[in-house]
Amino acid sequence: MRPMLVALLITACGVATAADAQRRQTPIVTWGKAGVSLDEYRADSIACASEAYYLDVSNTTAAQRLVSASRQLQTIEDTRPRPMNLDESISYGADIGHTLNHYRPDRQFEAIEDIQQQTLDTCLTQRGYHQFRLTDSQRQELRRLDRGTEERRAYLHSLAADAEVLRQQSL
Repeated sequence: MRPMLVALLITACGVATAADAQRRQTPIVTWGKAGVSLDEYRADSIACASEAYYLDVSNTTAAQRLVSASRQLQTIEDTRPRPMNLDESISYGADIGHTLNHYRPDRQFEAIEDIQQQTLDTCLTQRGYHQFRLTDSQRQELRRLDRGTEERRAYLHSLAADAEVLRQQSL
């Protein structure tokens, strides 16, 4: 194999391994309320998640910047002829890149996610929930359980409703 290809493969494997290790070590923060029933826990989580998900963000600065970016990109597409050579392609790409750099859609989506997270956090807090951090062993057990399953929900509830867990692991 060529030395450059080998170096790229080693680097890629190292990055993947480091990312996997970081994911495994990332603390997991969740919400609990001592003595909460499984039905109330489920109903509260659905209600608060729905409130955050369906939040009208159309009047936020982030949403308005996304609309402006979309309009600017559409204008570029509508007013520029299809690039016929390398110079035109570079110019077209530069205009698109400039627009994306100016409006930073990634940051606008992050801002909207932050607003939704704040809405979720506020809703849960108003319902009497508190944040707590999972221990390493709890994180390992949670990773073993498939997302969306009743078993995972029951496990999280068992932690979230336990007053001692909340006392020891509260943030």
